[in-house]
Formats: sequence, structure tokens, C-alpha cells
Amino acid sequence: MQIIQKSILLILGVIFSLNAQSFDAVSLGLADNYSAISRGVQAMPWNPANLALKRGNTFELNFVSFNVGLYNNSFSLADYNRYFTQEGHKGQPYSESDKQAILDMIPDEGLKATTNLGMNAFGFAYNNFGLSVQVIQQGQMFSEFSKEFVDLALNGPNFTLDYSLHENNPVKGGSFAAMKISAGYGYPLELKFLKKYVSVLAVGVNVNYYLGGAGAKVINSELKIDRFGAKHDSVAFSARMEALVSTPESAGPTGQGFGIDLGLTAQYEEKWFFSLSFSNLFASIRWTDHIERVVLEQSGNLKLLGETNEDDIVEIDTSYAADPFETKLPSVMRAGASYQLLNNLTLVAEWRQGLDNYFANTTTPRVGVGAEYYPLSWLPLRSGFAVGGNHGFQFGLGTGLHFGFFQMDMSYAVINSLWPGSSEGVFAALGIKLQF
Repeated sequence: MQIIQKSILLILGVIFSLNAQSFDAVSLGLADNYSAISRGVQAMPWNPANLALKRGNTFELNFVSFNVGLYNNSFSLADYNRYFTQEGHKGQPYSESDKQAILDMIPDEGLKATTNLGMNAFGFAYNNFGLSVQVIQQGQMFSEFSKEFVDLALNGPNFTLDYSLHENNPVKGGSFAAMKISAGYGYPLELKFLKKYVSVLAVGVNVNYYLGGAGAKVINSELKIDRFGAKHDSVAFSARMEALVSTPESAGPTGQGFGIDLGLTAQYEEKWFFSLSFSNLFASIRWTDHIERVVLEQSGNLKLLGETNEDDIVEIDTSYAADPFETKLPSVMRAGASYQLLNNLTLVAEWRQGLDNYFANTTTPRVGVGAEYYPLSWLPLRSGFAVGGNHGFQFGLGTGLHFGFFQMDMSYAVINSLWPGSSEGVFAALGIKLQF
């Protein structure tokens, strides 16, 4: 029984794996309500049309920006430290109250865990043109286990009860590593019949090219646990996962892909800006080299009393050549607005609509508001919140140091809480930019 307990509890640890997304050190402080006020090189992932807007400089250089995060649907950071670290439970077995507390934190629909890795590397903007090179390593592992499986892992089986637990596709997802090269341009439109409505109108486009380094996609997975009266002293279990994998055998890419971003931005009078953008349209990476289908299987009978004989457990790890496969990348629509309430205070609002469910994307809409305030010319203060989407409620805070050509920004955000310790997710970001 220890094998089942360890296997399922191991999944709980995956919940708190690193996660890095397309947010940056400025947008995160606004809870990602950023598309209407993004400018220069930082506008490229949000709305390429904003490259055409005035920003007070001709050239911008964005150094490597770091952003990390952790999130899940059940446990806060304090819960994780309490129940899933050596320091928290001091290596002692879970008490009955501990087990019940863990079960109570899991929603009725089951445990869901998502991981997503990535990093922004380099970018610059010159007038209306922008270029960015990103080294991306993204992965989504979506694990959904019913409370019955977690109960079995924590409390063990009921000796007087026959049962058959079956999870179909409890593990879903995929991962890829690639270099993303984006070229963007913002073009101001001169439409006389709109002059009385908008003072500035611009469109923009990014063309994204992906050089794939490695990719993987889970095709299917299955987990079964059965106990029947004929064998009172053991349970039968089987676990299976099948995936397509593309791995490099040389320095060259194993896949390639394309995608485009489109944007529209408008200024009304002096203080209003409106933004509409579509990111990653038609984006995918097709993996064509060194493709394998990998099958991992484990099955056997586990003793309810005493230790399980290793001979009762069968493990199979096979791989064979397979056809090329495709990784779809998430597409998003954003509609935003900003209003300059004071010379040093700007209010923002945004609606984010996922257009698919790839890589932790969701079609559940997300809306939010935020504010950027400069009490001093070199000290920005940012805050915002949003509801909906994957995270439910998100609250962000950010600040920075802006001295002439040098800008450093930092921020953090939490999920379903106002404080990191009680949050189901914590994000942080740091970025440095030079402008001339």
C-alpha cells in the first residue's frame, strides 16, 4: 500500500512546481491589466499597435526579466509548508485530524495541479519597430484526482469494503522548449473621418517564429485500483501513461512553428486610451525530428498487511518510432482601457478572453482593474486585481526605480488572497530596461 500512497502524494508536490508566464515586472503589479498602457518593447506581447504610440524615447533595450509563480486549486502556501514539508510535519505520520484537514481542502471536483515554465530573454524597440528573442521552456501538467484516491493515499483501504476506483486521463498536458523570435511593427493610421472621434489610431502586428528544441505531449493516462472479496489481503492496481516525445540529438531544432499577434489602439482626447489585441493566432510548433512514442506501465498486487513483494510489481518502459506531431499554443484576446485621472495617476481596466484551452489557457473570461501612481518622478507604485480566468481572484503590487535611461521594476501577485501565506498561488517578477 505504501507504493500507492507515495505515488499519489508525489503528485501533491507537483502542485507547487515553478511556473513562469508571459507577465513581466510591470504588468504583474497591475494584476496583468496592462495592454492599454504598455509601451515600447514591453508592448509587444500585449498589443503590438502600441509600438506606434509616443513613449518619450527612440530606443529601448530590455534585459533578461525573471518571473516565477506557483499555483493550484486546493492548498495555500501555508498549507503546503504545514503538511508537505519536512519542517512542517517534522517527519511524523499524519494524524487523523491532519488527514481530514487535507481532504477538506480539496474541492469536490478533485485535485487539479498545473505547471508552466518559461523565461523572457531579450528585446529592443526602435521607433515603431520591435524585435524580441525569447528562450521559452513551457510545460503544463494537469493532474486531476478524485477525493477517493487522495483518501486512499492518506488513510489506506477499508478492509471490509470492495471497491473499484478508476481515473481516466488523470494526467494530461505537455511541454516544449523553443526559441521564439518576434518581429513587430506599429503603424499610425490617418483616417480623416475618424479625426473628430480619436486623436490617434494605430494598428500593429507581430510575426512569431519558433525554433523547437524539444517537445512532449501526453496522449492518454489511466489509473485503476480494485479490491474484491476473493482477495481480502491485497488490492490490484494498474497505471499507464502514453506520450509523444521529440528530443534533440544534435544542435539543430527538432521542430518549427509560426504565429501572429494583431493589435488595434486608439487615443480619445488626451487622457483616454483603448486597446484591442489578439495574441498567438494560429500558433503551433510541428515536431518532425527524432519522434518517439513512449509508454510507461506499472501493475501488480499490493499487500494490505505487511510489505509487498517486489516480484508482484511489473514495470514496462517501451518506446518506438512515431509520426510527427503538433503542439498548439494558447491564443488570447485582450480588450483594455486607461484613463489619466491626474498627471501622476493612471487608471486601467482589462478584459482577457482565452480562445482555447491549450497550456493552461481557459475560455473563462477574466476582468480586472488597476492603477499606476508616481508620488515621485522616479518612483512608480502599482496595484491591481482581477477576477475570473484560471485563478479566480488575483491581487498584484509593484514598484520600481526609474532614473533617466535606467529602469528597474519589481512586483508580486497572489491568488485568492491578499497575503502570500494564505494564497493558493504566489508570483514574483523583476525586470531591467534601458531607454535612450
